[in-house]
Amino acid sequence: MNTDNSAVAQLQEQEHRLPQGQSPRRLATGLTILLTLLVTSGSYFAYHQLLDLYTQPIMTQQSADLNFGAATLSRELGHLRDLTLMIKRSPPVRIALNPYRALDSNLLHREFIRFSQDHALISQVRWIDASGEEQVRINFVSGEAEIVPPDELQNKADRYYFQQAMAYPLDQVYISPLDLNIERGQIERPLKPTLRAAVRTTNTETMREGVIVINYDLRELFNAIRATYSRDSATELINTSGFWLVSRSPEQEWGHLFDNPEAQLGNKFPELWRQIKARPTANDVHAEGRIWSWEKLALIERPGEGREVLILLTSSSVDLVSGITGKLWLLVTLCALTVIALGSWLITLFLRSEARQRVLYQRINQEHLKLQTVHHSLVTAHEQQSLLQEELVETRKLSSLGMMVAGVAHELNTPTGGALMVLSSVEGQLKSLKQTHTSSQQQAALTHAEEGMGLAMRNLNQVSRLITSFKRLALDRADDELRHVYLNDLVTDLELTLSPLFRKQPISLTTEIPPDTHLYTHPGIISQILQNLIENALTHAFAPGQKGCIQLSAKPLPGAKLELAVTDNGRGIDPDLRKSLFDPFVTSGRGRGHTGLGLHLVHQWVHRLLHGSIEVQSEFGRGSCFILRIPVDCRLSTEQEKD
Repeated sequence: MNTDNSAVAQLQEQEHRLPQGQSPRRLATGLTILLTLLVTSGSYFAYHQLLDLYTQPIMTQQSADLNFGAATLSRELGHLRDLTLMIKRSPPVRIALNPYRALDSNLLHREFIRFSQDHALISQVRWIDASGEEQVRINFVSGEAEIVPPDELQNKADRYYFQQAMAYPLDQVYISPLDLNIERGQIERPLKPTLRAAVRTTNTETMREGVIVINYDLRELFNAIRATYSRDSATELINTSGFWLVSRSPEQEWGHLFDNPEAQLGNKFPELWRQIKARPTANDVHAEGRIWSWEKLALIERPGEGREVLILLTSSSVDLVSGITGKLWLLVTLCALTVIALGSWLITLFLRSEARQRVLYQRINQEHLKLQTVHHSLVTAHEQQSLLQEELVETRKLSSLGMMVAGVAHELNTPTGGALMVLSSVEGQLKSLKQTHTSSQQQAALTHAEEGMGLAMRNLNQVSRLITSFKRLALDRADDELRHVYLNDLVTDLELTLSPLFRKQPISLTTEIPPDTHLYTHPGIISQILQNLIENALTHAFAPGQKGCIQLSAKPLPGAKLELAVTDNGRGIDPDLRKSLFDPFVTSGRGRGHTGLGLHLVHQWVHRLLHGSIEVQSEFGRGSCFILRIPVDCRLSTEQEKD
């Protein structure tokens, strides 16, 4: 009720705080300023959101172009070292370069041609002897092999790739920087981007001293990158120094070889070059009126020199970005003016309706007070109903507990009374023994006392079992802590425990447990459940002397659960008994000293401690099956129950 009064007081206070004394002009001015601020901030936010939306296709295209370029370069340049070693280690090449026989140029020609026909980028294969003289050279023009005549072979002793390869260790492949092919001291026209791979041949490998050099013509590779050009985006390739190797403007390419420092990215776009050097990859970088993306590729490695980095760079056109920004500013400005005009009209309507709203507010406030009163009455009635329901639940619990205690007391009464009667009789016989001196009477009394004491012990043992079963009803969860257990280990221990019972009957126990089945649960509770179910089958499923089989099986279920099944091929369960099988004190063997608490305890343990379920399937005369479905990890079920 205090809460309701507080809410009413707040409403009344808000009513008093209404700007009753403010003039409409001041209120209109404040609302107009607020509207202007909101439209300005909203326009700024909308512009950038729309800019991102319009540039998203550009970014997607740039990302696709970068991925294509990187994949193409990696595919074609990533295995140059292995290809070079492959041709060197080819048996025909080793035979042709055997130092203990004449150089077999024809065999080298055939092997170089055979090898190169499978690799489209190869433009030239040579073997140069240790003095730098070309001994064998194959040129590939338009896919056709041309054997260079001996009189056209050249001395390459002054070429850097020959000198580097001769200085490299055995089986280390030297890969040259990307440059243009040079023939007879002149850059070959049209320009032929070339990469050279060179490896030594040595006497220690039973080969002539020299170098195998493979030239890779990268024109097709670069043309594949140029093929991604579009009106809105272009992909370019830049070397480590920032010079263009592939450019949207062909005159900018290979500036470092043509002494053209202006064809360097750092000189043309210094801020962009600074960002590229600082970041290995980037997307959606706005600079110089364009949108840029790039990725650095380290595909060529030279021992002692590190990796040569190539930079794939994509950029949009200047006209595209300026056109998008111009359209967006126009669109956002028009929308802002429209919103301001609409807002001004709404402010006018607001000022006209403000007086009517005050009257309506007073009426609403009165209705709200009535609703608060009715709500308070409903809350009070609901609380009274809840108290009544709790009292009914407690009454039912006490009634059930009384029935359970009465049943347990009934079960304890008969064996306890028998034990007392026997002990009283033994006591009388012992007193008579003290009063007589005949040997035969002493013998008879002692015999009778011995038999009585045996009967007393059996009855007292029965009392002990009943008391133990009664104590289990407490279901104290702290008695068995959660821990990790392998189900096979637990079942093995249980089999050892139950082995004396199976030795007395012609009944076998088989298990079918998947290996490495593990649980995080109450192992003692699971062991006791399985023991109760197996002992229940031993006691009730088979007639005395009847052969049979009890099977314990397990299989995983979806949702991190496990299914345990205890199956027997005995007589089955009476359908009338099956409906109340898990109720306390329900048993078909009460005359044989059974209490009917075993399956009730199993049901309580499965549902309350293991957070699982149990069901029974039975066909009278054809056996029974108890199926348990429990979580693999009890902690998860406990947390869900708390939530």
